This record gives sequence, structure tokens and C-alpha cells, in this order.
Amino acid sequence: MSKDALPQSSQYPQTTEAKTSLPIERYDGSATLYDYLADGLESIFEQGDKLRFSKFGTQSAYLPSWATVMQLLGWTNPSLKMLSFIEGHTGVPLKVSRTARYDLFTQKGVAERAGFEVFNWMTTAADPFFKQSCSKLQLDMDRASKVGSNAGDWLSGVAGYKAKAKLEHNDDYFELVPLIKFLEKRCREDVSFLELAKKQIKQQQLDTNNPSMAWQLQLPLWNTSSLVDETILNDFSSHFKKIASKETYSNTQKLSFISCYLPIYFDFYFGAFASFEVGCVLYYRDEHESLESKKGILNRAITSYSTTPKVKSCLEALLDEIRDVIPNQERKMTWTDLAAFIPVNVDESELEYSATKLKRKKVDRLKAWRNKKDLPTNDLLRRFLGNIYESIGEQGSSALGDLFVIATGIDRQVTYLSKQAEREGISKGEIESEVRAVLTTYNKYYQHSLKQYL
Repeated sequence: MSKDALPQSSQYPQTTEAKTSLPIERYDGSATLYDYLADGLESIFEQGDKLRFSKFGTQSAYLPSWATVMQLLGWTNPSLKMLSFIEGHTGVPLKVSRTARYDLFTQKGVAERAGFEVFNWMTTAADPFFKQSCSKLQLDMDRASKVGSNAGDWLSGVAGYKAKAKLEHNDDYFELVPLIKFLEKRCREDVSFLELAKKQIKQQQLDTNNPSMAWQLQLPLWNTSSLVDETILNDFSSHFKKIASKETYSNTQKLSFISCYLPIYFDFYFGAFASFEVGCVLYYRDEHESLESKKGILNRAITSYSTTPKVKSCLEALLDEIRDVIPNQERKMTWTDLAAFIPVNVDESELEYSATKLKRKKVDRLKAWRNKKDLPTNDLLRRFLGNIYESIGEQGSSALGDLFVIATGIDRQVTYLSKQAEREGISKGEIESEVRAVLTTYNKYYQHSLKQYL
């Protein structure tokens, strides 16, 4: 099996850059962070350079980059989405063109006028953050940057959300506590491990060209801090030794390797998804006594998809759950009933589109969703759920929309893995069977997270 055939921790190409245009990694705390960055930005423009935001991301199964996770969840340009997210949650508009926004995240960059506009917007939107002591966060981000960890983006995002929630006295913060604690723990562990690895490389105790040696160094971390079974980790170690010796793999051996890799790949995602779901369950449910026996809606959907062959996708399983729980229904909704809530744009030339044709179009759209042939965008999903809530006279829950985004993210990843496996001579049925087997372990992550808060 070739090196290129190995499953990667991300299917999306990333650029790894240890340095940024603003020399934030050399901030020593002697001035305010605001003044330090402003002086650095002015120096950049004096040298005739432009402002650009570096893309930092390393391939890591233990702590994938923020951009990797966002793309898996359906955000095609997560950096631009983040700008819109900050605008919406702070009420502070960024007054630069759409072209300038895009150029910020490319090598093209933006010149002085747009650059200072972006900088002033960032500091205004993050005013509560700059008023607080940033020394600990900056120290943590500095450690992450020096060893090439993805922790920096996660830690800055968590810190920003905490500052905003504290300023606004936002009770919704509590539903994210399990997820935040999970991310902070992963970040600490990832940075500590990479510091150890860097030290061993410097002492010539670790050969970076030897994947088996690198995995053996990381193995204790997986044994103590993940929920992947020890037998799977040991089997994965055996595969690494064979790969290092450039042994040719048969299809059976490739499938064996994938069956070991998938639990490792999904460990972070299951931990994060379960932490988020448990936070939602604790926040929205009053009867905490029954939580261990009554699973959350995403957990039920994943269990259904992973154990029921006729269920074609995680999204279909979650939609089926919705059909059961929508209130004010004398009977369970049919798929046709549910399809009626799908937003469909009708061109002006089709104003007389017959009700029958429109109904058929929506039913076909829902069928494509269920079969993973045409997964909906996140925006379309939220509009769909909004229509359901409106029909029953209730205010929508953003948390339910997030759970649907997770379900489609899982389906998107299953589709990707199937295509990768087919290129290696493994059938779609074989890889989907392996993925379903791994998905059955999601409940273990859910129960693990739940027990920490009951």
C-alpha cells in the first residue's frame, strides 16, 4: 500500500505556515496587545507589504485544525464565514468589500487602507477581550505556535466566546461548557505531546522520517486520553511497522488497516460531537434522572444509522427522529409531510408552477438528502427547520440546527471515505460497513461525557 493511499486526518488541502504577517508570536507583554499589533501593522505597510491572514494547520488526528473541522461540517470557506459570524454576534459591521475579505486569506492580501479598517474592526469587535489580561492566552498560543499545534485557533476561539458570554451574561454559554472543556483538554494534551516530540527530535532520539517511531511516541497519549480500544491501537502499531518496511498490501490488509484507522480518525469528532450534544441535553432537559436511559436525539440517530441497513444516512435517521418528536401531531409525519417544509426557489417564469409539481420536487429533494446524493447546505437546513418551527408556532432552537449540521458532516465524511477506498480497490459496501461499525461506538463517547456532569 502506497504512502499516498493512507487515510489522512483531513481530506482538505492545508497550508502550514508557522509565521504570520503580524509578529504576534514575539509579543512579550510589555505593551498592550492592541498597541503592539498596531505598531506591527504600521511597520508592515511602511515596508510596502500587505496584510494577509496566514492559514495555519497541521495534519493531526488527535487535534484537527479548526478549518478542517469547519469544512467537514459544511462551511466551504470557514474563514470568511467567521468574519460574518463575528459581525452578527457583535453588531459591528466590517466595512470592506467582499473582494478585500477574500484577499485577506490569500497571498494577495490587502493594502493599508483596508488593512487598518480590518484591524480597527477586529479590535472594536473584540473590545472586551482587549480589556482583559491576555497574557495567559498569549502564552498558550505562543506554545502552540512554536511546536506546530492546531491548538492556537481553538484556544483563541474559546477565549473570545467566553469573553462575549461574560459580557452579555449569556446563559446559552452553559450548553457549550462540556464542549469547551473537551477542546481545552485536547489543546493542552496536544501541545504537551508536541513539545515532547520536538525535544526528542532535537536530541536526535526521534526520526521524523520513521512513522512507526513517531506513532510509538504518541501511543501513550492515545491510550490514556482517548476512548479508542487498546487492541485497536496495538493493531494500528503493527500496521505502521509494515508500512515502514514498504510491504505491499492486499485488499484484505488495506481493509484491516482502515478498520484500525477509522476509530482513531473519528475519536476527536465523536468526543466533540458528544460533548456538544450532552451540553444541549443538560441545558434543555429538566428531568436529569432519566438522561442515562434516554439518549439524546443525535445519539439515537447515529445508533439507528449504524445498526439499521435500510437507513441510508445519518441525516435520514435524524429526520426520522424529527418525525417522531414534532409536537401537535395526531400521527407520525410521513416523509411527504416532512418534505413540504423544504424551501424551494421558483423562478419567475414558473410562477404558475403547479402544486403537484412543486410537491414532487420537494419529495425528490428530501429523498436525495436521505440517500446522501445531494446533501443540503447548512443554510438550507436551518431554513427547513425554521419552517417546521413556524408551522407549530414555536421559536426555533439553534442547537437543533447544529445537530443537523453534525449529521450531514458525518454523511459527507462517509461519502469521502468511500471514494478514497474505492480508489484503493475496496468496495463502497465494505468501507460503509466499517464506518457503520465505528459509528456504533458513538454512544460510548456520549455516556462518557454525560457521566462527567451527572
